[in-house]
Parts: sequence; structure tokens; C-alpha cells
Amino acid sequence: MEPLVQRVRWPVPRGDGDAWGIEPQAHRHTGRLGSGPALGPEHRTAPRLPARGFTLLEAAFVLAVTAIIIAVAIPSYSNYQQRQELRQAGDALAQDMRNARELSATSSQPIFISFRPAGAKWCWGLSYGLPCDCSANASACTIGRNDNSAFPDVSMTEALDVEIAAKLAQVARAGGASFKNRHGENLRVQMSLAGRAAVCGPDSPGSKPC
Repeated sequence: MEPLVQRVRWPVPRGDGDAWGIEPQAHRHTGRLGSGPALGPEHRTAPRLPARGFTLLEAAFVLAVTAIIIAVAIPSYSNYQQRQELRQAGDALAQDMRNARELSATSSQPIFISFRPAGAKWCWGLSYGLPCDCSANASACTIGRNDNSAFPDVSMTEALDVEIAAKLAQVARAGGASFKNRHGENLRVQMSLAGRAAVCGPDSPGSKPC
């Protein structure tokens, strides 16, 4: 009599499920239980890094660098401002010289440009017929007047009065003035016998020689 042998049927993989013949779920969700579509890499949230502040050493370094930049920038800006003021004083005088020459073409009297150089307290004035004292009697400068109040950091070091002949717009006496700022920069404004007003000197725009 043959012994009884119990035959066991082992599961065979189907290829589309697992090894035990379990039907795969229609949608598998990676990372957590439940059904639903799997999230792609572009939808996954990156891990959050802990917030990091500045250390005391880093803050001190930033403050030191900022202080160095300010210490360098302030004197440079001050020099720039004073150079611009010096050039503005020169441009103002040169423009007055040009205006005086244009006025002389229709004037029956000569036109004078008079200077009063006195260091930080200086002025110039334009007048018909006779030179005017711009420091004592401003009204005597019948055409116009200018002084150091508009250019407080500029001084006039020397000057020579200008005379422009009536009607001919020709310069009878050439002259001009020299200016200097607190940093030692300087320029000169002069009117030639040909009637040309020019700003020149080492610190003039373009550093034109006089």
C-alpha cells in the first residue's frame, strides 16, 4: 500500500504581481499608506534646513569693513565737492566776461570788470563807464556782481581788472583772477586782448595750461 503523499501547490509568480499571486494595487503610493497616484521628484518637498543667523564675529567683521569704506569715502567726497565749487566759481566769472563783451557791442560806454581779492572775502563787479568797488558799494556795479558767499570754500588769490571798449567789443585791457580752494587746488580765469574768456590751470576742466 503506497504512502499518502500530500501534494502542495506552490504559488507561481505571474509577472504582473508579487510572488504570491497577489494582484497589484491599481495605484501604489510611495512613502505612506493609502491609495492615490505616486508623487514624482518634482513634487516632493525638500527637507527644511535649520535657520542660521549671524555670529558675533561675522557681525563685527561687517561693521569693521563698513567703517573702513566710510573713512575712505568721506574725504574723497569732500575733495570732489570742493573741486566742483572751485570750477563753478571759475565758470561764473568766465560767463560774466562773455556777457560783458556782448554788452559792449551795443554800449556807448566802456565796460569794466573790477575785482577785490581779499582771500576768503572777495568779489567782482561789472559796471558801465568806470570801475566799481564791489566790496564797499554793491549798487555801483550796475551790470552785476558776485562774491564769495556763493563759493564759501574758494578764495581769490590775485586779480587784474578788465576793460572792454565801447561798441567795438574789443578788450582794451586784459585781465582776470586766480582762485584756490582749501585743498590747495587752483585755477585761473582770464580774458585775452582778443576778447576770449578762458578757464585754465592744473585743476581746471581738462587741466588746460594758461
